[in-house]
Amino acid sequence: MECSPEGTALAVKRNGLKFPMANDDRLEVVDKYSPTSTYLIDKRGIVRARWFDTIHLRVGSQALLQQLEELAPDEAAK
Repeated sequence: MECSPEGTALAVKRNGLKFPMANDDRLEVVDKYSPTSTYLIDKRGIVRARWFDTIHLRVGSQALLQQLEELAPDEAAK
């Protein structure tokens, strides 16, 4: 999530997320990869899903949560 650490923590709490979230407030990841793409990376560093968006059309949280559930249905239920 591209926001402050406090905003990221609030989003995690509000959505009941059970996986680690990264905060890129210095935009280092955005500079290295793409400001118009979203990547889902597992704990081993493997890209499990990606969305190529335009700057005005970003992938929504529901699409990310759905992909997480498909990748690890047992973990999503915890």
